Amino acid sequence: MACRLAVLLLVGAGLAGAADAPAAEAEGGAGAADAQDEISARLDRIDMEIAELRKLKKEIEALGKDLKKEKNRTGFLSELEHRFDLGGEVDLEFIKGQDESDPRDAIPEGSDGEPYLYLRWIRLKPRVDFTSKEDPIQVELAGQLDFLARSEPRARAKELYLTAEGLHAPWAESRIRIGLDDRFMAPDNLGRIWPLAATSYWRNEELGLFWRTRLGDTREPWGRLGLHASLTNGMRLADEDPHEAEGFDATGHDARFGGNGSTLREYGLGLGWERRWCEAGDVPLLGAIGTEFMGFYYNDSLGDDDLVYLQSSRFAGSDIASSNLRGKELWGGNAVLKVGGFTGIAHLMEGRDGRLRRKTGFLEASYRWDFEQPLFLNQIVRGVMPFVRYEWLDVSCPHNVAQSVTYDRERWVLAIVTPIMETIDLMAEYAINKDETGGRDPKNNEIVLTLEVRF
Repeated sequence: MACRLAVLLLVGAGLAGAADAPAAEAEGGAGAADAQDEISARLDRIDMEIAELRKLKKEIEALGKDLKKEKNRTGFLSELEHRFDLGGEVDLEFIKGQDESDPRDAIPEGSDGEPYLYLRWIRLKPRVDFTSKEDPIQVELAGQLDFLARSEPRARAKELYLTAEGLHAPWAESRIRIGLDDRFMAPDNLGRIWPLAATSYWRNEELGLFWRTRLGDTREPWGRLGLHASLTNGMRLADEDPHEAEGFDATGHDARFGGNGSTLREYGLGLGWERRWCEAGDVPLLGAIGTEFMGFYYNDSLGDDDLVYLQSSRFAGSDIASSNLRGKELWGGNAVLKVGGFTGIAHLMEGRDGRLRRKTGFLEASYRWDFEQPLFLNQIVRGVMPFVRYEWLDVSCPHNVAQSVTYDRERWVLAIVTPIMETIDLMAEYAINKDETGGRDPKNNEIVLTLEVRF
């Protein structure tokens, strides 16, 4: 401030001298006045910058003190805050099926087709980190705990596993997981209507060990190789409903902790390859382009409960019911193409349970638009993703109109997923079902509206 006063005094002295100058120098005096105003404005800006720097210095000092306190914190509560994370979601569904009470249906179930609202689950997603991000091996315990609001409310562990994952080199990483998890070959399900392939083979989780190693880089010409293996308790044969509205069963796999017990007897092997061909902006209008491929094989043996299932009246009169074969296999492959917001998936698989053979799969296409300027009331609707899926299930036995597990099936699913804000998804799905029953085809199309709220 003293420096500023000195500058002003010098300028003032110059102006006083200019006042005694001849009239011919009046123009020069006006220029000096302009210079004084410029200098004063510049000094004002310097004062403001100094004030901002002092304020920033205080903030840095405060942050330094907080950081020092954070480093010195110990105890269980501190570790819990840093290592524990809890999220979750609430799933609310509105379901409308066709009238299945018509006596001309293959299996009248008494449903009048009236719509109903259904709280499917309240799901908690806890995660505990046992290591820091700087450690070479990351270890965590995570899972999904469901609270199901049914006629008999219950809770279940949908997923629960301990994971150890490490990066050995920029081109090599491995992961081993122990617990209850999905099959490594299972594609993501975009909606709430499960594919027929999922209901038949991989809708539920398995209990065991899961190993994965990735070698290479998806952006390099040779891509990235994925090696997969699992050793689990397998799945047991059970009746599973392929629709949201009850009435028609598929030969599904249930299990988790029951059925075949906890014996680790199913092994799975998988080989995958990924390649990212170009990034967004490299090809006009297309966006990033990537491909993924996987082949897989699982081997198991039928348990006593499975033989009882196959030798029951479900398959009466066929060689399935009269067989004592215990062999159990599953093989197939996945292919994924991503071009910008577009994703195409082909999933093909075939399974053998004793003499029962089933072929199933689906073709799916989706496109996601993320709005640059979100629509409606302060960024409520952030994008939209329509998708269409064609799927099928062929069963290697004569059709029995009284046993829905013998039906061959086809289905079209037309759906749209709308992200609302950042924590809500609204899903609308319409399934067109066609069943070959050996008699009159049932009417079992359905509409499913889902509101999923995450927290």
